[in-house]
Amino acid sequence: LIHDATYDDSEKARAQEVFHSTAGEAGEIAAKINARKLALVHASSRYTNMTTHIRDAGQNYKGEIIAPDDLDMIEIPFRD
Repeated sequence: LIHDATYDDSEKARAQEVFHSTAGEAGEIAAKINARKLALVHASSRYTNMTTHIRDAGQNYKGEIIAPDDLDMIEIPFRD
């Protein structure tokens, strides 16, 4: 799952105001759909690292979580 995570969970009210998601919300969705991997993208430039985002997403989702940089390539294999 590639999901918007513009804000960490401490900014949930702001995320709702501007129609974006928090990392925790991305984790909830990933868990609900049983995603094999979660990529947190579109983070606000205010964050210098994604440690908090990954922690927030991991509260509900126990699979692999990545936070790729802009222009990183992610391999998405076909399902058999």
